[in-house]
Amino acid sequence: KYSLIMGIMLFMATLGIMMFGFFGYHAWLVSRNITSNESFKWSDAKEWYQDNDKMDEFRQQRHVYDLGFVANWKEVLFPPIINRPASDKKKK
Repeated sequence: KYSLIMGIMLFMATLGIMMFGFFGYHAWLVSRNITSNESFKWSDAKEWYQDNDKMDEFRQQRHVYDLGFVANWKEVLFPPIINRPASDKKKK
């Protein structure tokens, strides 16, 4: 009788752990202001620099869009308005 409920609870707990990991990964991406594609490319670049004994050059590389932890989160939660709505534009 309770085996179905326990199975569902185990399944939901597993999904919860997976979703927590997914959220954690994306929170890390937001904190560094990078996309998942960029994170894989940076890891490949780091591996190349390590293989060629050029880690000093790699450490000098800087991600130009990384504004810092707080500013990155602020940009995601309150994105800057690039284009004003047509109703706000001054009529000539």
